[in-house]
Amino acid sequence: MSIPSLCDLRNLRAPLRLRGVVKNNAWGKKGAQSRIAKFVAGYAPETPLAEYWLGTHVSGSAQVVLPDDSVWSLRDVFRSDESLPYMVKILSIDESYGLSIQSHPDAAMAKLLHERSPEHYPDSSHKPEIGVALSSVEILYGFKTLGEIRTKLVQFPILKEVFAGDLLVQLEDCTDGHNEDLLKALFASLFEVDSSVIIRVVSEILANRAQHSTETVVIDRLADVHGLHDPGLLAVMLMNVVTLSKGEAIFMAPNVPHAYLLGDVLECMTCSDNVIRAGLTSKYKDVATLLETCSYSLAGKPQLVPSFVDASGISTYDVPVDDFQLGVISAGQDVLLGETKKHTVIWSLEGECSVCQCDSGATVKLGDGESVFLPAGSGSYRCTCMTGQAFIAC
Repeated sequence: MSIPSLCDLRNLRAPLRLRGVVKNNAWGKKGAQSRIAKFVAGYAPETPLAEYWLGTHVSGSAQVVLPDDSVWSLRDVFRSDESLPYMVKILSIDESYGLSIQSHPDAAMAKLLHERSPEHYPDSSHKPEIGVALSSVEILYGFKTLGEIRTKLVQFPILKEVFAGDLLVQLEDCTDGHNEDLLKALFASLFEVDSSVIIRVVSEILANRAQHSTETVVIDRLADVHGLHDPGLLAVMLMNVVTLSKGEAIFMAPNVPHAYLLGDVLECMTCSDNVIRAGLTSKYKDVATLLETCSYSLAGKPQLVPSFVDASGISTYDVPVDDFQLGVISAGQDVLLGETKKHTVIWSLEGECSVCQCDSGATVKLGDGESVFLPAGSGSYRCTCMTGQAFIAC
């Protein structure tokens, strides 16, 4: 049988099972500790199960299972069309690693970086994304206010050794408003100062247990893996440390610096894997690009992504982009999705749901971690969530 086309899938008039791709990044929780372990098999106990991808990205395409049990790469099915324009992922993050301090380029910069360095930037598209906490999640996101940074310098005087004297004077004088140039200069100092200074400052912070704070807990947790010399450890003092409760969501716009530190996260994003990294990683770092493109306008605790209930009853996250949409169907809900005008993925988590094609009656029952693909133009569907929740992306 030849590779089916999207038209072939559409004509099947059925929800089609998906099989995702596991990524074994070192920062993933190991073995049974990972959220991903609950719905994948064949892993070794010490294998990091970091990510599970549902999409058509060249670095890891999902597979689609047809009613006759034949299995095909979803990317190959899209061969004559554009790729699925979004991806859905689960990240399960080991608290001793965390993810790199990173940002994602905007559309113009993504194209430039891809042309200039395709081995490091494999996509020419931007990567806005939403992260929904599946457990308690800790994340670095954006920057503290200048007032909060001044407070940290009082609490940890050793930090002053990282910054040039004129920056400290400017910081003291800047008592009103927000100075993006000053914030950029402070952040850049962390990555420009000699590593011996970083080591000395981090060592003293960790040695003085009386200066206990949220930031020192994070630094202590990450230092063993990343080393005392990593400037990303001190970036924790300039960035917001945010805790998300289960179900809360945060949006990563282009150029916003961030780093997931621990927990389990469901992400929805454009079909891109462009990441500009600057610290807390052994992967390729492009510090100059991150510092230059980084947004310094967001200071203070970030706003969470609100949700609204749409006409069908789905609780939908209000993301400020048109690239994708993400919603949640909760336990006890029976939702008529209507005509599938866009390619849709439904992902069941922590329970059971069923997805039925209304005309044909073809039905797929999903357990924890199982998912289906609904091709655009394949008719109307109904999703019944018995337990847990079902995330729906389109």
